[in-house]
Amino acid sequence: MNSIFREYDIRGIFEKELNEQTTKLIGYFLGLKFKPLGGVVAIGYDARSHSPILCDYLASGLNKAGCQVLCMGLVATPVNYFSNYQEFDGITPNASIMITGSHNPSEYNGFKITIDKKPFFGADIYALGDQVIKNLDLKIEDNTACKKIDAKTLYIDFMVREFAHLKGFDTPVVLDCGNGVAGVVILDIFDRLGFNYKALYANPDGAFPNHHPDPTIEENLIDIKKELKGDSQYGFAYDGDADRLAFLTKKHNVKGDIMAILYSEAMQNPIVIGEVKCSQVMYDTINAYGK
Repeated sequence: MNSIFREYDIRGIFEKELNEQTTKLIGYFLGLKFKPLGGVVAIGYDARSHSPILCDYLASGLNKAGCQVLCMGLVATPVNYFSNYQEFDGITPNASIMITGSHNPSEYNGFKITIDKKPFFGADIYALGDQVIKNLDLKIEDNTACKKIDAKTLYIDFMVREFAHLKGFDTPVVLDCGNGVAGVVILDIFDRLGFNYKALYANPDGAFPNHHPDPTIEENLIDIKKELKGDSQYGFAYDGDADRLAFLTKKHNVKGDIMAILYSEAMQNPIVIGEVKCSQVMYDTINAYGK
């Protein structure tokens, strides 16, 4: 059980570590942390078949703690984070939970959590795990009451507005959504901006029937690379919850480190936050002119 409480998120196998009891307890003890801030929690989930079930379990725990649950349904993780900065009928979330197994196999699921617009990680997650494990006998009744919200439309409108200067960009590009949730937002954005694109596997399917949804693994890029041998000049491949991206040209797979360097070069005194997979080359390069 301890193994599902990790440095940056909670992740385990549905009905094994992430079963009804543990998920309700996670919701309850998180809810006790959210309540002093106002207790308004926005929840979204990915395309896995068990994600809506976990949403109900979480809602039961959060409601037990006296929170108000806002449910945005099937969304990409960036939409979930975005919801923390929005108002829904006069209500602004104090916290958010994204239910997703990210780039892991279909039997996995998990939770990415923010409190007061800040990440919930490290010692806080481990302490939550201790509370859950010590209270496995605590019974929480079913209570799936929630307020439905439309964070996705607000996100799409925001992206279209912020990238309006690219409207009509007609260079052919190809997207590989990997049957994750990228397709539920990116297609509308590209359509409204008038982009010339082709989408692969845009239909959300948590069984991931075409390939594993991890674009950092080369074997998962076979189909998009085939498309790049044709008219498409650029390719974008997404992971299961669309917060991880591979950017490809006809000749190169441009890694995240390189993209960070390229973006930072266009900034004054850039401050870039890295994570465990970032290379020393990225840090050394950006530190030469940034912070």
